[in-house]
Amino acid sequence: MLESSKEIGKYEEPLLRSVKRLFQHQGYTVLTHARLNVAWSKVISDIDVLAVSNEKIIMVEVKSDHDCFYKGFKQLEKLKGFSDELYIATNRQIINFKGDKWRDPSIGLITITNGLADIARPAVPIQGLCTGEVISLLKKKCLVRLASLLNIPKCLPKQEMERRLRENFDSADLKEIVKSLILCDNECDSSCSLEPFLITSCNNVKRAQK
Repeated sequence: MLESSKEIGKYEEPLLRSVKRLFQHQGYTVLTHARLNVAWSKVISDIDVLAVSNEKIIMVEVKSDHDCFYKGFKQLEKLKGFSDELYIATNRQIINFKGDKWRDPSIGLITITNGLADIARPAVPIQGLCTGEVISLLKKKCLVRLASLLNIPKCLPKQEMERRLRENFDSADLKEIVKSLILCDNECDSSCSLEPFLITSCNNVKRAQK
């Protein structure tokens, strides 16, 4: 996994540790201050906390009581295609975020009090590949390799490659492939997440329901 270039704030660091412990206790491998393998000019690539299991990827934006809390919703919005669950974690008072003040019901809330993190509002699981740009937000070299494996012309614009992949292949399968690519450490010369994971997966990838 790539390391984020974003500087960790002094108020943020203890909150990161609390969220990390929360998911470690649930059996996840947890990375803090990570960078996703995506085309960073198109989508946020830095994530505060990344919790990974064999089946699930959870992404968390941490906002201290010194941060702009609602900025977290905007940051997480474009990550929906890459994650199974999304959370905002904060040490602010939960009473301020109830009812219609919660801008996205699919995003969960983690509260942090006296160093202990707790899921106060469970995230809604994200099923399949959500609408909007997702696959085309991958790095060009990753998308080209994926298209080649699935017999999609690699000379097409990224958005057209995404359209054809969505049109021809099962959304759940594409979601799993995308999740593997965003965790790649980008060591393309010595290894590639397309080998062996994607080749194995693509041999069994289902055609889309017509």
